Amino acid sequence: LGRLVPDRSWTALPVVGVSEQGSVAVGPVFACAIVGPQKTVKCWGSSDIGELGPKQSKQSDLVDVPGLDDAQELALGSNKNGCTQCGGVGFVCARRGDGTVWCAGANNAGQLGDGGTTPRAFAQAVPGVSGALQISSYGTSASVCVRSQGDKVQCWGDGVTSPVTIG
Repeated sequence: LGRLVPDRSWTALPVVGVSEQGSVAVGPVFACAIVGPQKTVKCWGSSDIGELGPKQSKQSDLVDVPGLDDAQELALGSNKNGCTQCGGVGFVCARRGDGTVWCAGANNAGQLGDGGTTPRAFAQAVPGVSGALQISSYGTSASVCVRSQGDKVQCWGDGVTSPVTIG
């Protein structure tokens, strides 16, 4: 909820520190918003492995996600599909104004698109993705898909046995 206490509310509460926001995305364990003229990404909620930036653990107040600026659209997800041995669960990807996609957080299923499974507290560009026009992730899935110029679709992560490109 953008605050440590209360951790739930039955009525709408403002998220303190989020103003001039663009889009807002909500995942199973945390939420993020694009804010301000630099279009940085601020998130709040669970941060088991630093998916909300370094030195964040468990529940967090509003924090900047390092490396996510000029964000145009967000995709959040988790690997909560019954995986009790996976460690941290959340990840965030942002489609930037230059058409690249940058991701941070949990990476046990390759959901950061970097070809590995090491989690990252600092966002990095997804190799091979350019001209992105749209990004999407299913909330309880560790997979991401991007639609790029020329109607090309690229997907990576859970349930994708190898990086997929359509188009």
